[in-house]
Amino acid sequence: MLFDRMVAYYVVNGVLVIMNVAEFYKRLKEKFIERDGNVLFVRPTNQYNKKVEKGYR
Repeated sequence: MLFDRMVAYYVVNGVLVIMNVAEFYKRLKEKFIERDGNVLFVRPTNQYNKKVEKGYR
């Protein structure tokens, strides 16, 4: 679903999509952190981990 949204954004803005779905998710895992199915930057990951430790979800 995230790939579909990225492609839609590119198409609407007239930008050529230069990767397929497999490469998109590979790069996503290389550059970001995944927690419970969510893709996060480092700072939100630290905040998320603290909330999970406290029992919030």
